[in-house]
Amino acid sequence: MRAFGLVAAVAVLVAVPTTLYGAHEDRSPSHIGKTTPAVGWKTAIELPGFSKLGTRGRVEALSCSTAGNCSVGGYYLNKWRTPEAFVASEVDGHWHPALEVRHTYSPPFNSSSGAQVSAISCRTPGNCVASGFFEPQRSNQDAFVVREVAGIWQPAGPIPGLGLKRWRQYSSAAVEYISCPSVTSCVATGQYTPSRGSYVEEGFVATENEGVWTTPMQLPGTQSLDAQGSDGGPVVCTSTGNCVATGVIATPLTHFTAYVVNERQGSWNHIIKDVGQYSRAASYQALACPSSGNCVAGGFSSPARNYSRAVIVNEVSGRWGQVMLAPGVATLSKGHYAMVTSIACVRAGECTAVGTYTDGKSGPQTFGLIEDRGRWGTAVELPGTAALNKGAIGYGAWVNAPEVTCDTTNYCVAVGSTLTFNRYEGGFVAIEVNGTWQSATKVPGTLAQHANMTEVSCPSALRCTAVGDGVTSRVEVPIVSSQI
Repeated sequence: MRAFGLVAAVAVLVAVPTTLYGAHEDRSPSHIGKTTPAVGWKTAIELPGFSKLGTRGRVEALSCSTAGNCSVGGYYLNKWRTPEAFVASEVDGHWHPALEVRHTYSPPFNSSSGAQVSAISCRTPGNCVASGFFEPQRSNQDAFVVREVAGIWQPAGPIPGLGLKRWRQYSSAAVEYISCPSVTSCVATGQYTPSRGSYVEEGFVATENEGVWTTPMQLPGTQSLDAQGSDGGPVVCTSTGNCVATGVIATPLTHFTAYVVNERQGSWNHIIKDVGQYSRAASYQALACPSSGNCVAGGFSSPARNYSRAVIVNEVSGRWGQVMLAPGVATLSKGHYAMVTSIACVRAGECTAVGTYTDGKSGPQTFGLIEDRGRWGTAVELPGTAALNKGAIGYGAWVNAPEVTCDTTNYCVAVGSTLTFNRYEGGFVAIEVNGTWQSATKVPGTLAQHANMTEVSCPSALRCTAVGDGVTSRVEVPIVSSQI
C-alpha cells in the first residue's frame, strides 16, 4: 500500500522547439550525438494557489489532453502537517489555482490521517478523472475517484466495493493507476487487503462504463498463481474495452514476479506471468501502447540479491514476445543495478525507453534506449547527465528515475533529477528527435535549483509540459512554468 513519503514541491514547464521535425526520419542509434535545434524552457514559478493550501506538497500525477490544457494532482500538508489531496488545471495555457479535493465522505478527508491523488487521466480539455486514496485510520486506506466536468471539479466519491461504506470488510484499498480511453470510460488498477487484520494485498481492476463504475475484480489468473498476494500496476487503454495492465505477484520466500494482462472487447484474459530465465524478482514499472495489440512493458529483473537488470517485452499484433534484457544496459551498469523506468511510443515499433543504473564506481546515471522499426538499438548514457549527476553510490539510483514522453513527430522529452551526495541538485530535461539525443540541461529558475522532475507529457507536436518538486531556502515550494 502506498505511504506518504518525504514531501517536496511542484514544477510545471512547457517547451517549444525552434524548428519543426519530420515524422519519418531515421531513429537508429547511429544518429545519437548529432546536433539538433535547441529547445526553450521558461523559468519555473510557483504553482498558482498552492501556497493558500499549504507550505509543502508534491505532485503525483500529470495528464494533458491538448497543448496548454493539463491537470495535475497530488497532496499538500495542512496546518496540522497532515497530507490532503489537491488538483490543479491549466486552461488555454494558464494555470488556475490549486484546489483541495472536495468529497462526499463522512468523516471528511481533513479528519483522516492523510489523502492524496495518485493518478489522473484527461481525454478532452476540462474533462479529467483523478483517483487516489485517503486514510480514515492510520492503519487503513480507502480508494476514491474525482471527476472534472466541463472544467469544474466535482466532489470525490468511492468506487463501489472499495469505498468507505465497506471499509470494515476491505481494511485497505488504493487506486494507483488510471487510464480513460473516452470521457465516460476509464479503467483503474491498484490493490486492496481482503479482510481486516490481513497483511496480504491483492491487485484489482475497476472499470467505468458510461460514467458508472463497476465493482472491482481480482485479475483473472492471480488467484491460482499467488499464495502471497499481488499488486496492480500501470494500465493503458487504447479504446473502450481494450486495455493492458501490469503488476506483480508475490511468491514464497519473499520473491515476486511481473505479469501482463490484456482486456479485449471488454473481457480480461488470464495473466501472462513471464520474466523468463532472468529473474527471482521482477516488476514492470513502465508500459506504453501506441495502438491496440501493440504494447511495450519494461522494468527490472533481479536474478540474485544486490543487483538487477533492465528488461523489456513487446506485444506485436496481440501476441506478447519473450522478455529480453534491454540491449547495452548491462555494459553500462557492469552488472550492478539497472531498470527501465518509463517508455513512450511514436507508433508501433518506434518507441523510446529511459531508465537508471549504477556501475559500482559513480552515482546513479540515466540511459536511453530507442526502438526503430521493431528493433531495439543499444542503450546509451543520456548525453550531459553524467556531468550534471554526481550522486553517491547506492539507494540514490532509484530516486532520480527519469520519465519520457513522445508526440507523433518522433520528438521525445525525458525528465529526471540530478544528485550530489544524495541531495537533489536540480531537474533536467533531455530531448530526442529521430534517434538523436540532445545534451541534457537543467531546468531554469531559482525555484528549480533543487528540483526533482517526475512527470512529462507532450499532448501535441513540440508542446510539452513537465512537473516535479522544487525546493528553495530549505522550504519545499510548488513551482510552474509557461512556454517561451
